[in-house]
Amino acid sequence: MGRYIYSKMFLTEKYKNEMISKLVKVFEIFYFIVFSVFLYTGFVATTMRIVDWPDNLHENIQNVLWWVVGIKFFLNLINGDIDLKRTIFIIIALISGIMCFNLTKGYDIVLDVMVLIIGAINIDYKNIVKLYLIVSILVTIHVIIQSKSGEVVDLIYYRGSHIRDSFGFVYPTDFAAHIFFIVCAWIVFRQEKCTYLELFFFLVLAVLLQYYCQARCSVLSIMLLIIFMIICKNINKIVLFDTSNRHNRLYKCILFSSIPLILASLILILGNTKVDNSFISFLDKLLSTRVRLTREAFLKYNVKPWGQYVYMNGNGGSIVEPENYFYIDSSYVNILIRYGLFVFLVVLVGIVSIITKNINNYFILLVLIVICIHSVIEHHLFEYYYNFFIILPLANFNPKKKQKLIYQIKDSEFVI
Repeated sequence: MGRYIYSKMFLTEKYKNEMISKLVKVFEIFYFIVFSVFLYTGFVATTMRIVDWPDNLHENIQNVLWWVVGIKFFLNLINGDIDLKRTIFIIIALISGIMCFNLTKGYDIVLDVMVLIIGAINIDYKNIVKLYLIVSILVTIHVIIQSKSGEVVDLIYYRGSHIRDSFGFVYPTDFAAHIFFIVCAWIVFRQEKCTYLELFFFLVLAVLLQYYCQARCSVLSIMLLIIFMIICKNINKIVLFDTSNRHNRLYKCILFSSIPLILASLILILGNTKVDNSFISFLDKLLSTRVRLTREAFLKYNVKPWGQYVYMNGNGGSIVEPENYFYIDSSYVNILIRYGLFVFLVVLVGIVSIITKNINNYFILLVLIVICIHSVIEHHLFEYYYNFFIILPLANFNPKKKQKLIYQIKDSEFVI
């Protein structure tokens, strides 16, 4: 009798799990729909396309996002998808986003990113990357065509006698950065299936970007991606990447996780040092004056726990040189000063989390490392319509691995 009742309880629990899992899948679809709207509107905002959006559009889709993510989070919680570490990360991320949003009265993106991160719990990362690729490629091609047909303003800048074309975007480097992140997404999606023909196409893209835009950071980053992809495709032949023992896994975790931390520390230390010598000048020139701009940022603003409003006056959106130019280009400095210490730490923890989850997937690892290098000079690390990785810390990077719940009834086992 006891065994009969217990087995009935087991079947009921199994039914509940199946129902909750189906509901989670439904709200994942809702999440993709809302995210696609965020992605589209954010992407278009980086172009010269003029769009008459409906009144309060952003506030309305924010409200929808909150409801969708809130219900999905509750279902994930019931379904056992959220452990203690994830809970702590979510609480800190959400508090950081709310505090920064309330204090700055203008940085909607901070709260949007934190909620998008929570909404991506246990979603197959490839589905998010696929959606990013579809929206980004279609909008990019459309804007390029519109810029050359005269429907969208095509800003032309000059570096000496060389013409720099923006192709309908707000600045040549912003256009190049979109191409760079699209290449990153393509590699992450294709991974070992990415052919040498595709790598050759990326090389052609890099050459064209350098010729038409002179966007050195994105061009060099794409070249670095190509080199790393060749290494990844021959990874089994390289002794350094042997994965045969646990100690080597720990070594790799420390090695790769330290890279974004070192890069962030480097630009922050250089920006705070008052020493001027030939070496610092060389680094400043190498980093496209980012050391000088970082110093200027730290002279004007202090680092605050929850961020502060920072007025930035950059070159984007107009060919007229702005007076009193001030723009924090380095992503690490930008996030730390504008969004605060806690958001900065959440970003670094999120990056390290993705690295440790993919310690044996060199395609994802090396793409993320190149993005971290790119972010020393450019400011797109926190912008989800550029960097798709920013919302993936809680995503599922191993969708084929199914968790098995084992219910033991005396001598019998039921495996789901």
